Amino acid sequence: MKKITYGDKIYARLVLNGNKVVEIILDDIATMTDLIGEVRALTLKLRGLAKLYIRNMTQGWSMERPLMLYTGKFGSVA
Repeated sequence: MKKITYGDKIYARLVLNGNKVVEIILDDIATMTDLIGEVRALTLKLRGLAKLYIRNMTQGWSMERPLMLYTGKFGSVA
């Protein structure tokens, strides 16, 4: 898996059922877990299999990965 370093400028786009539901740019995260947490915080009421596109604008890499979205107790943030 590609590495994210704190301070990297990260672009993330989440597509669900062919619709862009999240598009953000962050520079205050240090791990992929942090990024997924930020995306999940914006999608708590959505469910289904989505596609997450990530681009590290600082390091020059990009990747795509599936992300399963859940509602209810599995989708809640502690």
